[in-house]
Amino acid sequence: MRQRIAVDLWKRLAAMLSCLMLLHGSLSANEVSDGERLRLARFTYASSDPVIALSWLNGRREYTPSLVQAQALLDTGRVAEGRAILQQLVQRGAPGEGERGTVWLLLARLAMADGDAATAQAALAQVLKFDHGEAREQAQYLMAEAARTEGRLNQAGQILASMKPGYWTALGYQGMASSYSEIDRTPSRALVALRVALAMAEADEVPQRSLELQSKLLLRAGYVAMQAEEFAKAVGFLERVRLDSFETPLALYYHGLANARRQNQRAAMQSWHRARKYPLVLPGVSDAWLGMGIGYSDSGYLNQAGEAFLAANAAFESEQVTLAQLRAAVASDGAYQAFVLAPGVVQESWFLASSQSFSQPRLAYLLRFAEQSDSQQAIQRLAELEKITDWLALRIRDMDMLQSSLTHQLDRLSRPAAAESELMARQQAAVALQLRLSALAPQVSGAQREELKFLEATLADIAATKTSMARRLEAAKRSATRLLALTVSGIERLKQLQDQTQPLYDEALAALDRLAVTFLESETRRIEVALEHTEQQLAHLYEHLALRSLEGVRP
Repeated sequence: MRQRIAVDLWKRLAAMLSCLMLLHGSLSANEVSDGERLRLARFTYASSDPVIALSWLNGRREYTPSLVQAQALLDTGRVAEGRAILQQLVQRGAPGEGERGTVWLLLARLAMADGDAATAQAALAQVLKFDHGEAREQAQYLMAEAARTEGRLNQAGQILASMKPGYWTALGYQGMASSYSEIDRTPSRALVALRVALAMAEADEVPQRSLELQSKLLLRAGYVAMQAEEFAKAVGFLERVRLDSFETPLALYYHGLANARRQNQRAAMQSWHRARKYPLVLPGVSDAWLGMGIGYSDSGYLNQAGEAFLAANAAFESEQVTLAQLRAAVASDGAYQAFVLAPGVVQESWFLASSQSFSQPRLAYLLRFAEQSDSQQAIQRLAELEKITDWLALRIRDMDMLQSSLTHQLDRLSRPAAAESELMARQQAAVALQLRLSALAPQVSGAQREELKFLEATLADIAATKTSMARRLEAAKRSATRLLALTVSGIERLKQLQDQTQPLYDEALAALDRLAVTFLESETRRIEVALEHTEQQLAHLYEHLALRSLEGVRP
């Protein structure tokens, strides 16, 4: 149901964007050449602004399909139009050597989304033919994934072995590790695949992406080793997880658990103590709070265990208050205001936030919420609609100012000025003098006649000035009237687009609110379960202490 609503929303938005981009193209400078427009479109698309990129392309004098146009259409949800552009590019062979692989890769992804495996594989084969860069690596990864998910692990392994070391190869071996974990009783092959994936990730040329993937792989390797009860190996993997990654809290919890299974309670308690400093929304933190109490209990420190369980109980109850406040904020202000625009969030790029920002519960919940693909799409859709709304409001304000200026100018042109009246009187006097000079002409001769001719010419120029000025005045009034009509029409069209955007914006807000409410309800249930476990542990501990007390007073 949600997917249907999202698709319908994007279709309606695409229709509105078409009108918006045509209007924007008409307002852009006509002097910009087609080549410059294409370069500007590439720049704005690279700046994550596909709408404006399309507006530059729509303003071209001669239409030619381009890769950036197809990419921008796909990004704005206009899949059919984007696919048509890609097919035109394939038929024409227009893209350069470096773009052909990308074109075929996009077509392959579209075919995969449609469930057309045969077409996807044919398109991926074309990528290998035309591209030798990252598009080729992505194509090989997709081919390996298709083979792996169909159970052809040997073929998938052969494809991965032929790939260059890097990010996509690492992802492929990570998938192989998952498949091995499902079919093998021992973790040997899964751990080997994860070790290879780590080596491939280290060769990635994008440092931040490489570090994030390495942390995920190390966490996975540690978990696999723990499941096989190879706790020393698990500790070795988990100790390499970066302390500023999103996986840190869960890695610390697993690290403590592995040490506890090795009977190293001191190291386990240290790891859990560090994990407790992170917000409870992050995986592994609530388990670490419980682990502290269990660790003290297993070590025989029952009083400290009670204190740890009480501290966990207080932390979970406090988190329930935080969740209740967030639910109330979503109910009153909406999820976008409560999460994305809340104070302390808009000051930084939340999607690039480091673990140092995890101490802010609201931001931590936003990061956890944005892990879900539905949430990411809803936030992006709302942000784009807000950008369009702001753009429309700005253009309406500019057009209002232009309308005011043209109205004032037209009013001045429509009212005869004092100078114009004076010029009319002078023209009438000049005509009268010209008539009198014409009557005197037969009575004079020689030099005087030449002087009279000069005076007649001067008076004729004066008489013609009014007629010329009147023509220019009428032309200026016609031009101002035409521009004013265009401006009024433009304002009406912009307001129509604004009226069309508002329902889409409200619908996107409501969709995000529903997702946020569902997420917060699930988090509330998770904390309630953790609180119940804590209370159970406290009850068992008190029962144990009571029994020991009774045994101590027996004769």
